[in-house]
Amino acid sequence: MTKTPETAGPEWAPKLVQELRAEAQRAIGGAEKQIQDFVAQLVAKGHVTQEDAARAFGDTFKRLRKNREEMARFLEGGVEAMCRFLHVPTQAEVEKLQRRVAAIRARLEALAAAIDDKQ
Repeated sequence: MTKTPETAGPEWAPKLVQELRAEAQRAIGGAEKQIQDFVAQLVAKGHVTQEDAARAFGDTFKRLRKNREEMARFLEGGVEAMCRFLHVPTQAEVEKLQRRVAAIRARLEALAAAIDDKQ
């Protein structure tokens, strides 16, 4: 049987997010490279000095870095929304349930030990 999002379970979601993040990173990296090349050409042709270029395009590079961070947060939020839509628990929800089960198990073991002591 071929696994689809409907049959594969939650393991497909992180891979999808990784692929989307990688594609977005490549796109932003490509834009950054094109800007760097353009600035280098301007400097090489003497249209601007290296210092002027750094001042003029420094903000652009800061915005690109900020966009990368925002994109990562957006994708993470998208995964959580997708999990809610598909009724798949998030990692945080699973971890919370694991802690709760561990606490219940400890209480049951303590009760079982108390019963054994009385017998």
